[in-house]
Amino acid sequence: MAKGVPLVSTRVGMAPDVISSGCNGLLADVEDVQGLVEHASSLIDNPSLRPLLAARGIETAQSYDWIAVARILYDTVYSPLLGRP
Repeated sequence: MAKGVPLVSTRVGMAPDVISSGCNGLLADVEDVQGLVEHASSLIDNPSLRPLLAARGIETAQSYDWIAVARILYDTVYSPLLGRP
């Protein structure tokens, strides 16, 4: 995703939290081989879908950059504990 490759995954780990199927990647249920095949085939059959998912995937991945994550943690966890606005 961060490298601009259209993502096809199953709903495991953080994938369902990060991927909005059809928006920034494609998700299939766990052990749904046919779903994975259909999603991969849709990327092959619809060349215009690949750059769209890739671009949106890059945008999503940037929100998980360590600088962004550190800022969120500081603002929501550490700053209040330190009594800072």
